[in-house]
Amino acid sequence: MKRRLETHAGWVLTLAALGGALGAFLLPPIPQAPGYHAFADGRSLAGVPNALDVLSNLPLVVLGAVGLVRCRRGGDPGRLKALFFATVLLTGIGSSLYHLQPNDDTIVWDRLPLSVMSVALFGAMLAERVSLRAGRIVAWGAVIAGPASVGYWRWSELRGAGDLRPYGYLQLFPVLLIVLLLILRPEGGMRAKTFAAAFGCYAAARAAELLDAPVLAWTGIVSGHTLKHLLAAVAVGYLLALCPSRAAAVRREASP
Repeated sequence: MKRRLETHAGWVLTLAALGGALGAFLLPPIPQAPGYHAFADGRSLAGVPNALDVLSNLPLVVLGAVGLVRCRRGGDPGRLKALFFATVLLTGIGSSLYHLQPNDDTIVWDRLPLSVMSVALFGAMLAERVSLRAGRIVAWGAVIAGPASVGYWRWSELRGAGDLRPYGYLQLFPVLLIVLLLILRPEGGMRAKTFAAAFGCYAAARAAELLDAPVLAWTGIVSGHTLKHLLAAVAVGYLLALCPSRAAAVRREASP
């Protein structure tokens, strides 16, 4: 049975993705929580409002740029990985701009790259383990579907009936698909242990986000949201393992 599932991994993942999408849209609309933009740490530093929430995005910008440079020479699979790291870079920039003045207009710049990020990562890993063509379709499809989901949320919010279902699905469900992919095809590319470490940091970042004010009250230094940004950067640091080594890049360039 396991061998059969491995053989038909593409179909299993497709059915899982469609089932997840159906389940998401059977849910009632998910509005943005009231007071979403009221973060715990509003302290300024050197004239920068909400300074730690703004500046804690810098590691994402740096790691995104590093991954983008390291992956751009990796051929077609490398370009898919470079797309993921480009979304990390843009998320760091967009989140910084958002936290300077948090509101429904500025959060669009944060959510646009985030809506593509998880699907781009899934597409890059799919290209390595199942099919380059499937990885391309998924990753570049996300470039269209992601911004469309953010546009739909903003349109629905302006109508007084905000709905985050499409955006939430594109951001969260691909992570579960990656876990399923690693179970079906454990060999190839980045090791499952490395992704497990990245996934652990991602889960911790989500938990920290929910404990924004309690973390600030406990530490007296950083809020849960600032910690979320830093933990997310650690997760991206693990994902740099996606990038081809320098030696592999040199061999690829030297080959006819």
